[in-house]
Formats: sequence, structure tokens, C-alpha cells
Amino acid sequence: MQLTQDVIYNYTRRNVDRIKSLKIVGFGLTDVSILRGAVSVEILNLTSNQIGTLSHFADCSELQQLLLRDNNIREFREIEYLKDLKNLHTLVLSQNPFCVMLGSEYRAMVLRVLPNLTFLDMLEVTREELAASLLPRQLRQGRSGRTLGYPGHPRRRSNVLTASLNLVMDLNLNELAELEAAVRNRIQAVTQD
Repeated sequence: MQLTQDVIYNYTRRNVDRIKSLKIVGFGLTDVSILRGAVSVEILNLTSNQIGTLSHFADCSELQQLLLRDNNIREFREIEYLKDLKNLHTLVLSQNPFCVMLGSEYRAMVLRVLPNLTFLDMLEVTREELAASLLPRQLRQGRSGRTLGYPGHPRRRSNVLTASLNLVMDLNLNELAELEAAVRNRIQAVTQD
């Protein structure tokens, strides 16, 4: 089903370019391309529909909360459409096919692309989790092979790693890129020994 101006008007009494908030849950929506014109929207709750792409939200520059639980987003690369939304702080994508496919790496991968999030799937993003998500996968895993810094996982690590994770939070993008290159080189050196 396609989201139309008439449907939006029935829910909000406004045209698409003037809506601040829109909640349409369980309506069977597949096409929400009209939301490309929702330049003022701040909150979108489109839970339990059949939306398959995030491309229609890329120009919603005022968007702060995007709730898309239980839709039909199948590819992780769809997250890239949201990376320029600087006001986006809350994102709910659980129960989409790509989330299940990524398993325990899902949160880290989303946070790498969207580090400004404060809530992901209604769980607060901690400084520790964000810092850990910026590290290569090998460093995010402890001896048990479990991912560090995520809700529900053990938080056993050395003092050096804890201090390093805290320092990462103060680095800018260029410094993070340098750190990532240095970590990759160190991992290669350690795995070759």
C-alpha cells in the first residue's frame, strides 16, 4: 500500500511538507516515497508495516525519532541513507530481516554508521558501547568470543582496554581513522606471531 497525501492529511490535518509527527502503525505500507517531501518532520512511527527501504527518509533533515520496528528492511546498506540526518537520536529497527541476519554485530554495525544515536531499539547507547563499536570486531570480543560493551553481554576486560575505550570517545574522525589503521596493523602483527 502506498502512503499518500490524503492518508497523511487524514492522520495529521496537514500537508506532507508541514507535518512534525506522523504515526501510522500496522497499515501495510510498502511505499512511503511521499515522505521525501516531509522536510519538517521530527518523529515518524511507522511500526509494523512492510517498508523495505530507508531511502525515503534521507532528506528528512529535521528527523529526530524514526521507529520502524517490524518492517521489511532486508539489507544493512539501507542504513547509509540515514547517515546525514544529524538530528536523528532515536532509531528502532528491531524485527527487520537484516537485524536478525547480523545477530550480535547488529548494534555495533549500526552505531558505526550512525554514531550520534542515543537510543537504538529503545536501549540507551552508552559511551562504552559506542567506543567499542568503533573498534574492529577482533578487539570488541573478549576471550570467550562474546562481544564487549553491549547489553546482556559480560563486561570482563583489562584496565588497558577500558582506558583505551574511554580515550576513543575524545578522538575526532581523522584520529579515529589513524587509530583504526594502527589497530589493524597490530592485529596483523599479533596473528602472524
